[in-house]
Amino acid sequence: LAGAFLERNQPFGFGNLIKKSCLKYPRKELVDEPVSLSLLMEDLTLNIPALPDPIPNARFKRTMVQFRILSLDSFLEDYRAINASVAGLTEQRNKTIHATELTEQQLLVNVSAEFTLVGTLHMNTSSLFLEGLYDPIVGRMYLIGCRDVRASRFAFSENQELEDGFDCLTEVEVQYPPTTSRWFANPSAKISIASQRNEDDLLYFQPVKLQTFPILYRRQFEDIVTQKGIEVILSILALSIMIACILSQLFYTKANLETVPFIAIVMLGVQAVGYSIPLITGAEALFARVSSDSYESYNLKRYQILDYLIKVLVLAAFFLTLRLCQKVWKSRIRVLMRAPLEPRRVPNDKRVLQICLCVHTVGFLVILIVHSASA
Repeated sequence: LAGAFLERNQPFGFGNLIKKSCLKYPRKELVDEPVSLSLLMEDLTLNIPALPDPIPNARFKRTMVQFRILSLDSFLEDYRAINASVAGLTEQRNKTIHATELTEQQLLVNVSAEFTLVGTLHMNTSSLFLEGLYDPIVGRMYLIGCRDVRASRFAFSENQELEDGFDCLTEVEVQYPPTTSRWFANPSAKISIASQRNEDDLLYFQPVKLQTFPILYRRQFEDIVTQKGIEVILSILALSIMIACILSQLFYTKANLETVPFIAIVMLGVQAVGYSIPLITGAEALFARVSSDSYESYNLKRYQILDYLIKVLVLAAFFLTLRLCQKVWKSRIRVLMRAPLEPRRVPNDKRVLQICLCVHTVGFLVILIVHSASA
């Protein structure tokens, strides 16, 4: 049944070929069999909040998805076991697998799992026992589920399609996010549950579609922790260079007083606002990452001292910019006092302010339109 479900729902087309070549999904590593299956089981297990897909406009209760993998084994495990017994050495079998290119069918993995929805209105699918296949090439799991209906068995005494009080005409598809392209692909898993019974059947239920919160795989977590350290170091270097540039400007203005009035105060103000926003809101200049709360708390403890150092550097750059702005303002006042009847000799930032306002307004409207279109 699971094989037929896989063949019926397996995606085809040119776009799917591109995804297969560019994106990678959780798969069994070509190392020791028990270890690789254990690591794959860890990546495929889900214990995370989920939302209806698509997200409704009305208020709804958050659902907790508990998808526990009970067992995993290779789809062709029996075939490999026979080859291993003939060869006589498990080590030789692993080398043979390394040397030969695995076909898509050989990569399929048998799955036994337990699926539970906590805090949901979908009572018909709150608990399912699942068996099926996982295709690591496209990151999809095709499962046949059984739900216990023995509590209401008296209502279906004439139904001959129950197996010891279990309704096993339920199909569950789980689509995992890729392990690569974390910045561009949606890092959420999608779950769809559908009954294969007719709509007039008393055991029929409406299809359920869920989308989990962003998830992180084991290797992704390790890579992100390393990436966070690199980002912190680059931020410290960038801020240090900015502070050095501002200090050089201050020393230059001290030696060349005649050029100070011609520095644009508006641009210094924009620069000061750019430094003040991270201090007030804690926002980052990089693209916002989608990650879990556990990852954020882990990084908060590990990089807390470096984060404080970054804030100190931002504060120093902010005050140095204000100092430079103060020197420009005072120099313009002195120029105006020397020639009160010739105010045109004093530089004016009116046109600079107008251009900056137009550019920032257009940018804000473009971002607003893009976000509203994507929502």
